[in-house]
Amino acid sequence: MRKDNTGYHLKHLFIGSEGTLGIVTKVAILCPNLPKHVNLAFIGLDSYDKVLKLFSIARAEFGETLSSFELLDNTAVTFVESKLHLSCPITNVHPFYVLIELASSQPTVGQHLKNVLEKALDDSVISDATTTDQMSSIQKIWKVRETVIEALLKVGYVYSFDISVPLSRFYEIVELTREKLKDIEDVKTVCGFGHIGDGNLHLNVVTTRHDEELARIIEPFVYGWTSKHRGSVSAEHGIGLSKTKYLEHTKSGSAVDLMRSLKHTMDPKCILNPYKVIPTVAAGDQ
Repeated sequence: MRKDNTGYHLKHLFIGSEGTLGIVTKVAILCPNLPKHVNLAFIGLDSYDKVLKLFSIARAEFGETLSSFELLDNTAVTFVESKLHLSCPITNVHPFYVLIELASSQPTVGQHLKNVLEKALDDSVISDATTTDQMSSIQKIWKVRETVIEALLKVGYVYSFDISVPLSRFYEIVELTREKLKDIEDVKTVCGFGHIGDGNLHLNVVTTRHDEELARIIEPFVYGWTSKHRGSVSAEHGIGLSKTKYLEHTKSGSAVDLMRSLKHTMDPKCILNPYKVIPTVAAGDQ
């Protein structure tokens, strides 16, 4: 049934519940047709302000054909090149890179992309770019974006944060984290990449080894900053077990209490993925 507005949408409770409320036994998926034309651009920019300017241009020019707008910083691309021996699609001399993908049924989308980027270059919004509509080239460019974590793992242990923040401050936390940890010898690098379209940043701190003491420095700093700026401590990957103590950095105490009540109603014996998502309440606080 495509439309149904009769009472509470109980199925939506399962979104984000991570298996703590029940077991999904059947799924119906609506699959749109594959687009006939896919075009990709890999773009170099000199500042994060110009990234935001380009995003504004892309939304206005491409509308619903804009399927991806991904950001990578120079550190991420440099490690992909050096550790995985994948070539940056353009000369790797820029502080920021953006990957734009357009998907459309119209064959003119590729030329429109080129026209918009040429104007952006003339207006000094971007510094360099390459475009393609060939699937083999598209896959190679996407591989640069998709293998960042793989490259970082060849450097050391990776503390990876999946947060969402306002676009105006999207890259600020990368710079602040880099500054906070600059004098710690075990920290090898700090970098960021993510989905500008939905404000989802993947912040990564690479160290020589896993260190609980260092984690106790990094996690409260990153999640505290995220909460202060009204972001989310988990944009995509969920709360699980490790982030339960940070849930109230994003959700209010009353919201967490309501979640706990729903959990007790639907799973009174706490047998469905126990101890995940909802913070444990001490006996004296119940």
